Amino acid sequence: MLAQLRTFLFLLFATATASAGQPAPEIRFSPVEAGHLTADHKSTGGVSMLDIDRDGNLDILITAGYDVSKRPERQPSRLYWGDGKGNFTLDEHNPLTEAITFGSGSTWADFDNDGILDCFISCQLEAGGVLARGLGNRTFEILSDAPPHTDKANTFSSTWVDLDADGNLDLLLCNNAYSAPDLPFLYRGDGKGGFTRITANDFADRKSSTGGAYFCDYDNDGLPDLFAPNNTGKAWLYHNDGSTRLSHVPLPELDRNPFPASGSAWADYDNDGRMDLAIACAQGGTALLFHNTATGFEPAPLADAHLISTNAGLVQWADLDNNGAVDCFVPNWGAGSLLFMNRGDGTFRRIDVPGLTDRVLFASSCALADYDNDGRIDMLIGQWPLRPGDGELIRLFHNETTNPGNWIKLELQGSASNRTAIGARIRLTATISGREVTQTREVSAGSGFRSQADLRQHFGLGDASSAKAIIRWPSGKLQTVDNLAAGKNHLIVEQ
Repeated sequence: MLAQLRTFLFLLFATATASAGQPAPEIRFSPVEAGHLTADHKSTGGVSMLDIDRDGNLDILITAGYDVSKRPERQPSRLYWGDGKGNFTLDEHNPLTEAITFGSGSTWADFDNDGILDCFISCQLEAGGVLARGLGNRTFEILSDAPPHTDKANTFSSTWVDLDADGNLDLLLCNNAYSAPDLPFLYRGDGKGGFTRITANDFADRKSSTGGAYFCDYDNDGLPDLFAPNNTGKAWLYHNDGSTRLSHVPLPELDRNPFPASGSAWADYDNDGRMDLAIACAQGGTALLFHNTATGFEPAPLADAHLISTNAGLVQWADLDNNGAVDCFVPNWGAGSLLFMNRGDGTFRRIDVPGLTDRVLFASSCALADYDNDGRIDMLIGQWPLRPGDGELIRLFHNETTNPGNWIKLELQGSASNRTAIGARIRLTATISGREVTQTREVSAGSGFRSQADLRQHFGLGDASSAKAIIRWPSGKLQTVDNLAAGKNHLIVEQ
């Protein structure tokens, strides 16, 4: 019955689209040669593609990994300033890149609420993470005499969150993703750059091999919850009770998965207002999708994904054709990547894209964002192979999809909430192909695994020319903004 209903809804959606006279989009991605960015032979610990200097154009930080085939050597990160036209200029003399280390991803947010983005670079081999305060004018101050830098760990990824909705960002470090189990480090922030480690809760006291752990309010109670993958045991879901305590929530269907979980990403793929969970499973497992039913999670198919073995460490979501439904991209390690396009009815079709899915990559990180401001989401893929060579090169793909839908971007600025609005929930409603569609996004500092994309939230609008947004800020405030025009970036300040 459910399958018949989904088929009916898809036919209805397809008929409405055809009747509107809009030709179907053709998904195209073209490899881009972008100077030093795509020619530098250094293994990539992680990628972040977002507007660091707040000039409206996306910039890129590549955290350096190391050659795993020999004794590890520290390397500098690479910082590139974008001009919004597809050009990226390397900044070789910046405090952020002069911190030589064993980099493994970066996470960005404004931890001191001064309007300037700050950064934490995860570092492996107990090198001590790099905490960098943004000073403006593309400069940073490295805070190296206090936690989290002084708490040496084997950190593979990290993310910002406001656990207790006090307006100050907290920090999670995921340790030993591909090593023996160890404790994760969870810190409470004071809003001034000071961080105190939190213990005595289910998550912080449990040893695991945690990589791509990310927060999301899965039960719509206004508090960020956490999914934590585990490469040496069972992955766990944690519920936030509002006092910085994270308690384990059983997820039986996940427990039956025989493969280790490496990365994760949250998205409302069926536009029902609840955030669903995608999981990347390395070592031959398949990408898993769990539908949020409001009372729990149930497995859902990613097209024919149950027939495909992968070695994917991460998974990402974005609306690649701007039809009003997010698509799923699974970059693979040592094989071609997988792309699942959302039909708009809660089901997917796997497609092959020449130049993208037919290339063997050693993908270790991936950011999906619109680097040239043309309204189409592009792809940046970092590689970390087992030996030096072209497998280390950064891969940049430009989205050249024909006949994409309209789009809109929302940039949120908190006042009572944290300045970068981490944890804010957006419900965007527009009339697409004659029917009302409401999409949900949650602002987060990263997804997948050691990856972060634009903090501005991109929505596909199909043939809609405007939309209405209802924002639930981390402070609990609700704010409605009407008549948002398509084809623009809108700054919304918490009122």
